[in-house]
Amino acid sequence: MSGYTPARTVYTLRFADEAYAGLVVQVRAATVGEMFDAEDSVAYARAMILSADDRLRWERAITLFLSCAQKWNVRDQDDAPIPLTRDGIATLEPSFMFVIFVAWLNAMAGNSPDPLEPGEPKPTEEGEEIPAGLAAAMQPG
Repeated sequence: MSGYTPARTVYTLRFADEAYAGLVVQVRAATVGEMFDAEDSVAYARAMILSADDRLRWERAITLFLSCAQKWNVRDQDDAPIPLTRDGIATLEPSFMFVIFVAWLNAMAGNSPDPLEPGEPKPTEEGEEIPAGLAAAMQPG
């Protein structure tokens, strides 16, 4: 009897907000083990919202993201590609990375802008429901 090998999920994140027109990020789903090792992805979302100065949490969030990220088309102000590395991410604003991180969490949670197009999330906009785990993480203290 042969076993079953589950396919790895790769999300191509696309963003509904016009400010991110043309941004494409491909990132695979984190495994349960990666999320446990990284102390729960919701903790990272919370760290990014509430304590951007907490270097350890940022480091863990970026490490988890980089372990899953496959490619992106991010460029700097001189139109040079920004590498998908720790040094490349260090050149970006935290709010930009947060948008990508939230889109990735939404994709892994199965939240999609169109129920017929799974794996293509958009950032949560005002009035939209926030995933329960992320909403809990956004609460102070």
